[in-house]
Amino acid sequence: METALSAPGRVAIVGSALSDCGRVDEKSAFELHYQAASRAIADAGLTKADIDGLGSTGMGLIAPVEIGEYLGLRPTWIDGTGVGGAAWVVMAEHAVEAIKAGTPRSSSSSTAPRRAPT
Repeated sequence: METALSAPGRVAIVGSALSDCGRVDEKSAFELHYQAASRAIADAGLTKADIDGLGSTGMGLIAPVEIGEYLGLRPTWIDGTGVGGAAWVVMAEHAVEAIKAGTPRSSSSSTAPRRAPT
């Protein structure tokens, strides 16, 4: 039986989530990325072991690598394209094209604005 994800050339978003929103002083930016990614993976009915692609504009100079390590992921495909507030749209399109090309099989994206110093 062919499913949406097994059909050639078809890609679907199967999980979506947010971290806690508003002022969340008790969590670091890394913890908020972890929270959002964990919720999205659970919403999709997947495990971290199922994720082999990661897009992130998160923290540091090599955001997808640093966020991936914090999440405990070992992606074979990463995207760190930072284009401001629309970065998630660009990463979703990049993930679709990468999945259609065969790498990765599944992807998670994590974006967050940089926290202003207090």
